[in-house]
Order: sequence, then C-alpha cells, then structure tokens
Amino acid sequence: MEILDSKIHLRKGPPRKVSFWAAVKVLFDDYTVQIGIGILAVGMIFTQLSVGQSQFMELINLSGEWQETPGGLVEKKMLKDDFWKYTFEFVVDGEAYKGTSYGLLKRDELNECLVEYRQFNPRRSRIVGSSAELYPPFAASFLLLPFIGLIIISIGLKKNFSALYLLKYGILSQGKTINIKPVISLEGGGRAYNFVFEFKVKDKTYEASCITKEKERVEDDELYNILYNKRNPTRNIVYDALGHIPEIGQLGKIKQENPSSVFYLGIIFISLMINIYLYWSWYW
Repeated sequence: MEILDSKIHLRKGPPRKVSFWAAVKVLFDDYTVQIGIGILAVGMIFTQLSVGQSQFMELINLSGEWQETPGGLVEKKMLKDDFWKYTFEFVVDGEAYKGTSYGLLKRDELNECLVEYRQFNPRRSRIVGSSAELYPPFAASFLLLPFIGLIIISIGLKKNFSALYLLKYGILSQGKTINIKPVISLEGGGRAYNFVFEFKVKDKTYEASCITKEKERVEDDELYNILYNKRNPTRNIVYDALGHIPEIGQLGKIKQENPSSVFYLGIIFISLMINIYLYWSWYW
C-alpha cells in the first residue's frame, strides 16, 4: 500500500515506447503551439475577409493579363456616399461568370458594360474603370498574423520535438528543487513560477528549469523525474512539470494516450485546411 501511495517515477530505460497519440499530445497539447495555431487560424480568416479583397492581390497577379469582353450590370448598391458596389455578369468561352466591382461612378441604369477579366482566371474580373477589390493595398498587413502564428508554432514545435526525443531516449535522473521564483502574472490572479532543479550525472551537478503555473506539482521537497541527453546533460526536461507530457502509470511506464484526448486538435487542423482551400479557390 505504501508503494502505491508513494510518488511514481519512470522505471523503464530508453528507448521507451511512445504511442502515436502520446507523441501528438507532446507536440501539440502545449500552450505555445495552441496560441500559435489560434493566431494562425484568426489570421487566415482576416486574410480571407480583407487581404483577398484588397488591391494587394493585383500586385501579386498569377492569373495572366486583363482581357476585355462585353457584360451586363445586374445589381448596384451604394456602400457609402458616392461609393458603389456593382454586380455584373459576362461570358467567357461559353461559361457564364458573375463579378463584383467597386467605384465612385454612379450608373443610373442597369445596362451593358465593358468587363475585363484575368486570362487564366475569369473569376477575377472588374468593370473597366473601376476596382475589383474593396480594400486598399495596405490591408495586406493582415498577412502578418498568419506568419506570426507560424513562427510561434515553429518555436513551440522545436521545443516539443526536443521533449519528445528525451521522452523516448533520455536518461532518467532525479532532481531536487533548489529555487522557486514567480515570473508571470496570469489572468484571474494566478502566477506562473520558474522552478530550478539540480541533478547529478557521474558526480557532476547540472541544473534543469521549467516555468509552470501548476505550482503544487513541483513545490515540495520530493525528487522529480528529469530526462537528459546522454551526450549533453544540459539538454533536459523536468518531466513532472510539463502538463502536455503523458502521465506515468502505476508500473512506472508512460501512459499511451487515447485518441479522444487530442480530438480537438483534429478539429483545429480541419478548420485550417478548409481556410487554406477556400483562400486558394476563391482568390487564385
């Protein structure tokens, strides 16, 4: 009974078995990666709503030169004073297309008009003398959001790939807390703390550190699982302080995660793929 109640440590040496779903949890069930994915998803939405309808798209044209053809106005709508939205139709190679233009010129009647379209993508079209896009070129600044998201994701994944490697191949040691320092104030009055541990490898002392808001997991005087790189012990992780690392079972083995535990990640990636597909099909 005493054994079951004591702190559980990893008992199996490298290489350890890490299932696919456990690896997914290590890589993606992490605040840094999730924040990056969120920024990327929001950035893609803003890209579709603004960048794809901005004059910036004409600066990176990949759809050929403008071609002219007769068309007909089917609807007009004033968006604001002296600024109008026109919907028109035209035919290219026997196929009918509908387009939208924006401009200051008011047309009193729905009548014929001269339309120009991109040679290799007639969906990109406009009435001659007006703009095919709603927003000015600087709306392209929203493109920075997806790039920022990708940078944050790459930073998180780099750290998590290292953690995954150590989880599978790292050498196990036991570390003891030597320093605790609050570093970040969180919403709701919480705090994040920087914990520093020391552990020994061949009578040489090394330090491992982590930042966590789950202070209760690492605040007592017990020894904690630390995995380090055999060739370079300064590359290490504090196993017990990482919330996205799979738990240790009663037998000291890594728990193999259930697919349902990372189901929401699939939803996120499906949403991103839909965003990318729509962006490509609508604007290119």
